[in-house]
Amino acid sequence: MVLNGMKHDTVSFVGVLSACATISAIKQGKEIHAFAVRRLFHEHLFVSNSLLDLNTKCERIDLSRKVFDSIENRDVASWNTMIFGYGMLGDLHTVIDMFEAMREDGVEHDSVSYIAVLSACSHGGLVDKGKKYFNDMLARNIEPSQMHYACMVDLRGRSGLMDEATNLITGLPFKPDSNVWAALLGACRLHGNVDLGSWAAVSSWVLCSSLKYLSRLVYNISAFWWPGPKRGANRDTVTRRGGPRGVPTVTNEDRSTRGAMTRSGALDLRGVP
Repeated sequence: MVLNGMKHDTVSFVGVLSACATISAIKQGKEIHAFAVRRLFHEHLFVSNSLLDLNTKCERIDLSRKVFDSIENRDVASWNTMIFGYGMLGDLHTVIDMFEAMREDGVEHDSVSYIAVLSACSHGGLVDKGKKYFNDMLARNIEPSQMHYACMVDLRGRSGLMDEATNLITGLPFKPDSNVWAALLGACRLHGNVDLGSWAAVSSWVLCSSLKYLSRLVYNISAFWWPGPKRGANRDTVTRRGGPRGVPTVTNEDRSTRGAMTRSGALDLRGVP
């Protein structure tokens, strides 16, 4: 742009900082930050929020906090980015404190704010507090999304409340998506619940065009079912021999329409609360 005689604007800085955040290019991001300061673009809210996003994705919450504290008129995106950033680091108490401080700063929580705090409550085992926040969201007429329900399933499942998690799924006003089933699968692996985990795995399989992200978790669940030497011999699918009692099986027709449930790869739950 400079070589062509064009001047940078806010959109230029937001775009390049977003690109750096996507590839976790913290070194280049710092250079662009310094350049933005020299041109006084760092004072623009959109640029500041892009800097927050970059630093949190690069796990430099210390840099994010410096930028956050320098913003005069923070918006909901500023707060949400920081809450997610602390949540990624497992700093539960700071997540709760910042969530509560939003309103004191005159910023109302939105749908994303609740996803962030519910995810933190789930990972911290704060079941009652998570339920309170969910009810507070409903009272404020914020319609729960699939991700909110996935957080609530994870909240119950991680704490071993498998019946509550199952009842929540079966009582949903819409068909659960892969995020909800992945939350249940994670809880089943944690607690070794093969029957319920197989049900969740098959339900996820029906929804997903690719099972690569599910396969390792399915294998880990099946390890509880087939302990010892049999583990490797039965890793192709949890339901190969009909599955546990009461759990849907994978038929040849299912395989022809969705592809075989293959050897397990890893389920990355980082994108799931």
